Amino acid sequence: MLVGVQRAGFVSFPISPRNSPAAVAYLLTKTSSEYVLVGAEQNLQDLFAATLQLMREENAPLPHQITMPTFEDLYVQGTDTYVPLPPLDADFDEPTVMMHSSGSSMICLLPTRF
Repeated sequence: MLVGVQRAGFVSFPISPRNSPAAVAYLLTKTSSEYVLVGAEQNLQDLFAATLQLMREENAPLPHQITMPTFEDLYVQGTDTYVPLPPLDADFDEPTVMMHSSGSSMICLLPTRF
């Protein structure tokens, strides 16, 4: 997912689900995250719902939630729809990933300049 986010032209920002809702709200607000990919697991959905509630209370801009696709969502057995993307002219002076902590099941999509 991180590579796909980067290929789509966004900066990825993995956030550990071990953070509190207040910490996640702070990170999303400080980075001006526009979208958040959230795993379908109930604990991740609950964390994000609590995060959004805190952000609403602070009148912070709310990011759009996208449920993280599963392997089965992306790769349907018996279909052959793979079409390679054209080469990307990468700008190696632009950020592609912002790291905060260890692994994640949430990926925030940031504007290319933050």
